[in-house]
Amino acid sequence: MHWIGLIPAKRWGGDNNADTNDDKSNDDGSGVLPLARYLHSLGITYKSSPENCNTQGHTPNHKAAWGGNLSLVKYFRDEHGVYDTIQDEAGNYSADIAKMRGNMEVHQWLLDHGSGDRAESYRLLGLEPDADMETVKRRYRELARQHHPDKNSYYNVHDENFMKFKAAYEHLTKENGIGQQMNPKYSEKKLLEYHHSASNTTSCKDDDLFTSRLIAVISDYGSSGFPVSLISRRWNQIWPERPFPTEYVIEYQAKCKSNDGVTVQKKVNLLKYLKWKCKGSNIQFCNTEKGVVLVDKSKT
Repeated sequence: MHWIGLIPAKRWGGDNNADTNDDKSNDDGSGVLPLARYLHSLGITYKSSPENCNTQGHTPNHKAAWGGNLSLVKYFRDEHGVYDTIQDEAGNYSADIAKMRGNMEVHQWLLDHGSGDRAESYRLLGLEPDADMETVKRRYRELARQHHPDKNSYYNVHDENFMKFKAAYEHLTKENGIGQQMNPKYSEKKLLEYHHSASNTTSCKDDDLFTSRLIAVISDYGSSGFPVSLISRRWNQIWPERPFPTEYVIEYQAKCKSNDGVTVQKKVNLLKYLKWKCKGSNIQFCNTEKGVVLVDKSKT
C-alpha cells in the first residue's frame, strides 16, 4: 500500500483543494487520512517491517516521506506506532528520503518526533510516547529513587539500570528526543574511512572527500554503474548543504622555458572533470548504450 504516500499534494486537502494552484494549501490531511483509515479497516497494514517493504526496501513511511505528506507520516506514528527505524536497500531511513526529495519539514519532524531513539527512550522509562515533560521528570525521579546504586546492595545490576534510565531521561529532556537517523555511508565518519582506505593516509583535506562522496553514491549500483549525467542531482539530494560544483575546472602543469612549469587552470565538461578528480581512485568509467556510468571497482 505504498502508493498512498505518493498522492499528489494538491489532493492532500480534499476535494475543495483539488483545483487550487498552491500545491500545499490547507494541508490538514483530509484528502488522504479517511482513505488511509478505510484501507486499514479492510486489513491493509502500514507497519514498518521487512515484510511490508517493496523491492527497494521502502515502507509506507518511506513513501510518505518522499511524497512530503507530513499529515500521513504523523498518522502512521500516532495511530499505528510507526517510527523511523527501517532502512531501505540503500541504507536510507525515511528522514533521509525526505531530505533527498527536499521535504525538509518532514525530514525535521522525523528527527524531532518520529525517531526510534525517541520511542526507545520513552519505553525505557515505561511511558507512552506522548507523555509530557513533567511526566517524564516525575517518572525519572521515581526510577532514580528505586535504582540509584547508593541505595541498593545489588550494586552492579542496579547501577546498569540506573545509567539506562539516566541516558533515556537526558535524551528526552536535554536533547529533546531528537533522533540520529541517517544513512551511515553518507556520514563524515564513513566518508573519511573511504578516503583513508583509498589513499592509505591519515590526513585529509575537505576537498579530498570528493571521490569518497562519489563512491558513497555509486556503491549500491554494482557493475551496472551510476549515470554520470545524474551524479550532480543525486549528490545534491544527499548533501544539499555541500552542493556539487557548478563549474568544472581542472589544473595541470604546463611547461615553461623560464622555469620548471606553471599551474594552469582550464574549464572542461563534466566527464573530463570527473576523470581528473577520480584519477588513481577505485572509480571506473564505463561506456554503455545509455551513456557513461561510474562503477566502484572494489564492488565488482
